[in-house]
Amino acid sequence: HLDHFGVTRFVVHLRDPRQVTLSWTRYLEKIIGIAEPPDSTATIRRYWRHSLKHSPLRGGLVALARVLERTAHLGHPPAARYSDQILATSMYPFPKEYGHWDLSRRIDWQLEYFLPDVVSWMEAWLAIIDDPTSPFDILLTNYRQLHQAPDQLFRQIYAFYDLKDDPPPIVQPTVGQLHYRKGEIDEWKRVFSPEQIARAHQIIPTALLQRFNT
Repeated sequence: HLDHFGVTRFVVHLRDPRQVTLSWTRYLEKIIGIAEPPDSTATIRRYWRHSLKHSPLRGGLVALARVLERTAHLGHPPAARYSDQILATSMYPFPKEYGHWDLSRRIDWQLEYFLPDVVSWMEAWLAIIDDPTSPFDILLTNYRQLHQAPDQLFRQIYAFYDLKDDPPPIVQPTVGQLHYRKGEIDEWKRVFSPEQIARAHQIIPTALLQRFNT
């Protein structure tokens, strides 16, 4: 378990899985858009390798993945899945024609292949949080807090980690650089079709939906 390595305190940050699915779908559009000719599978693999290789977090991600791999046999819910996600060159078997599909069909595909993993990841962490025997001290935060009151959220995180300094001021991102999306909370409500909303609600358990239906 991670507590054997002295890691016992976490911030687990959740976002509405419906919006996570839409944001991921839109994010992939930017990745796939650099391919010529568009071969979605190869492009996503290449992008993932490049991102991991050049990320300033690479060392930490790889180290965390190796820790999780070594402890996966102990049965901690997120371990095997998360280590696979970090080290895999491509998390899902994207069809080569994915880049040619319209947005609605891409969403259909992501609802079937991506959303279930999002749900599994969230449920695994929530199970740990709700387990009174868990050795972990976990602060649960959500995207609505980050969107509506980021300064307050970071003060909460600093207090959780017993940090004495005040968090640095939030710098608003410059549109078109690293941030090219609006970061809306409920964009899915106007983008998903009624059928897609119904399908998402079949996949997401009621208890998890209730956390975000506010």
